Amino acid sequence: MFQWAPDLHVTTINPGFFADNYMAALEPIAHFGLMAMPLGKGLNAPPSNEDVARVVVGALVDPEPHIGKTYRPTRPRLLSPEEIAAVLGQALGRKVKYQDAPISLFLKVAKSLGIAEFVIEELYWFLMDYQRNAFGLGAPTQAVLEVGGVAAEPFEETARRYVAASGFARRTLGSRATAVHNLIAGLLTKAPVPAAIAQRLHLPLLNHPSLAADSGLWRASHAPDGAT
Repeated sequence: MFQWAPDLHVTTINPGFFADNYMAALEPIAHFGLMAMPLGKGLNAPPSNEDVARVVVGALVDPEPHIGKTYRPTRPRLLSPEEIAAVLGQALGRKVKYQDAPISLFLKVAKSLGIAEFVIEELYWFLMDYQRNAFGLGAPTQAVLEVGGVAAEPFEETARRYVAASGFARRTLGSRATAVHNLIAGLLTKAPVPAAIAQRLHLPLLNHPSLAADSGLWRASHAPDGAT
């Protein structure tokens, strides 16, 4: 769409799968020592919200050098789901194991927690791409340092900050009872159907849709060679 307006100056910030997406599951991770998410074997170098903001601000403060460029804020290194689980375990002070979970089960829990239908529908496609390693392609980058002016924050630091804010590192009988209740509620919730949500919300339909990771055009545009 932006290519249709050649006189419009555009800088694209493409952060991929944010670090705080994992933090939404901190409660069951803290109490059951299990990070059950439908990530497959996908890799990610998940940026913190703060690092994404630093790149955005850096591009806005002096916009001219960034016109027409695309920046991908990431962390310093790619992490597997098992490594992400291990880092969260360190922040929580307990061992945490990764378990690849069905997307339908993950969406059931999201629905039981009151996550908006639009977010659930979009999350479904994000997770499908995650399983195909879409977020591992072209990462890590130096965008945070080059545009934001500081080194990207390690995932360990972000995890410690979220854990401290949540209080889940301090596990009590009451908090565990709440975690068990929320888990049972999620398991008993009817699984949302992304296609039905899209129809109900009147979301645009594509004639020949494909996942990003399955698109040769998308993969070429996100290839590591020449990527920032």
